[in-house]
This record gives sequence, C-alpha cells and structure tokens, in this order.
Amino acid sequence: MGKKKIFKYPDDLRAAQRALVVVRAERSAFFAVLPRWADLADGVGEGLSDEQRAESGRLEEAERVAALAVYAHPFWAGLPAEARTRLQHLDDESAAEASAA
Repeated sequence: MGKKKIFKYPDDLRAAQRALVVVRAERSAFFAVLPRWADLADGVGEGLSDEQRAESGRLEEAERVAALAVYAHPFWAGLPAEARTRLQHLDDESAAEASAA
C-alpha cells in the first residue's frame, strides 16, 4: 500500500474545520431534544417555541458560515479532493499518532 500524502493545512483552516465540527455537533444535539413532530425540514418550525425557532436559525446560520469558511478557503486552489477528505479526519489522525507514540 502506498504512503498517504501529507498536507500542511494552515492554522486558520484547521480552526475553521474544528469550528464546523463543533457547530454540527451542537445542531445535532439541538435536534435530538426536539419533539419528533417538530417539522424543521421546510423551515417552518411548527410546534416550536419562539426561542427554539431562533436557536434553530442561529445554528443553521452558524453551520453555513463555518462550512463556507472551510470550503471557500484559498488553500484549496489547485489541490486534489483527497486534501479536503483528509482535513475532515485530521483530528482522528492526530489522535492515532499520539497514541502510537
């Protein structure tokens, strides 16, 4: 099996990826506690309180901004798709390397 390419990600891109992971986890946790009948798929949020609708909107916008910071980063210009995929697993690889040491 061949060696994996190593990409040197800029610190701001690494931070943006971590922020995206955090906000996606927050959004997932938020959805997990909502009543099953709460319909957010169409953006209506029927059956939710004003606070829940506001939090849903805040988390959706935070995820959009975080994703844009990752996907639109200038680092990606001219790099293969593999570089993006590897960034998604950057913390997994760092943890594996630390436990192997």
